[in-house]
Amino acid sequence: MGHRFSGAAVLRFLPFLSLSSLPPLPIRLGARLCLTGLLAALALVPACRAQKALHVPKAPPATLLVGCDGKTIHDPETALTAVAPSGDRVLVFDVSAPAAPRLAGSVAVGNSVWGPPTNLALAPAGAFALVADSMRNVEQEGAFVAVAKDEVHLIDLRAQPIAWVGSVTVGLQPSGVDISPHGALALTANRKGQSVSRVALGFVGERPTARHLGDVDVAGQASDVRFTPDGKRALVTLFSEAAVAVLDVSGQDVTLAHRLDVVPNPYPVVVAPNGAFALVASMGASSPSSDGVADPLGVIDLALTPPRMVAQVLVGDSPEGLAISPQGLHAATVNLTGSSSKATAPAYHRNATVSLLSLARGPQTLEVLDTIEVGALAEGIAFSADGQYLFVGNFKDETLTVLRVQGRALVTVGPPLALGCRPASLK
Repeated sequence: MGHRFSGAAVLRFLPFLSLSSLPPLPIRLGARLCLTGLLAALALVPACRAQKALHVPKAPPATLLVGCDGKTIHDPETALTAVAPSGDRVLVFDVSAPAAPRLAGSVAVGNSVWGPPTNLALAPAGAFALVADSMRNVEQEGAFVAVAKDEVHLIDLRAQPIAWVGSVTVGLQPSGVDISPHGALALTANRKGQSVSRVALGFVGERPTARHLGDVDVAGQASDVRFTPDGKRALVTLFSEAAVAVLDVSGQDVTLAHRLDVVPNPYPVVVAPNGAFALVASMGASSPSSDGVADPLGVIDLALTPPRMVAQVLVGDSPEGLAISPQGLHAATVNLTGSSSKATAPAYHRNATVSLLSLARGPQTLEVLDTIEVGALAEGIAFSADGQYLFVGNFKDETLTVLRVQGRALVTVGPPLALGCRPASLK
């Protein structure tokens, strides 16, 4: 939440595509599954590079992951407040019919709203998920405070019921996390550690495994990380430094290659499915407090050597959530609009908003099509596999909003779905 949070309780989305001539084939949002030629022709992902893919025996149905924080509340007088832990968890929804998500299960696993809503990643074939667990609450002098921790949890999504199968220690305060397109490497952006951790992924039989390989120093408050679709680079937002670090990736080797200036206080970053550009959202110069002023979304041209920011567009106040459709036609932001602040703050609004942007004319001519109000203190956002629906987690309301893209507008689909827990991110 805001630049103050690290590790976010999670809502994360995994879309899938079904082809009548083939068994169901999972497609991860953000172009993570390499299916040479077929998906490239559909403009969902570029053709695969020559990389060794991780063998995955089977995959679950279209899945939306909702991560909940049971140890942080929003109080009108104190804003986000640490309380006695009551149980973090991840909910698993079947979104084969995106207009009507169906709860399929849940698993108890630690996570936190402190951080961007990007602390969960899914394996390319959807067999398992990673949760970056950045903060824990400890009691000090009669009150609870959030302190940094250093774990990433592994969830087996094929198990019945789904199950936590282990944890790995990484750098301090892991926030964003992502898995490479070939599925054998994960990276975590460690806020307090000012580093990026490398995690090797694999299977023992059908049981997923994770192993910490080491850290890359990025000399900044690493908040989010995203691979490019070819798996050869990764982008890391550096919050206080107003920069993005570009990492070169070769197998499991990762090196810092370049650093570029971007928008103030960059938080989430996403990469286009075709790998041509990336979008990075600014939490605004006044972060962690909203100031009531629209903040920018920056466009990074990845075809340039070295990459650099080439355009900006103003969206809402404090765009903490950010997503791009699998087809690369739209982007969307969740704008806090002061909903994480105290009720007495000048820019406070109870509800957040979602802005829909068109990429039809190219990334340098981003156009805001529509902005719609959602629930209180919305955080995570994700597109459906067909790019026609959006899922939004409302932290304070403990609900999930479903939106439909209808031409140039966003339309709410039915009443918000009650979750029974406080969501902070989606995948």
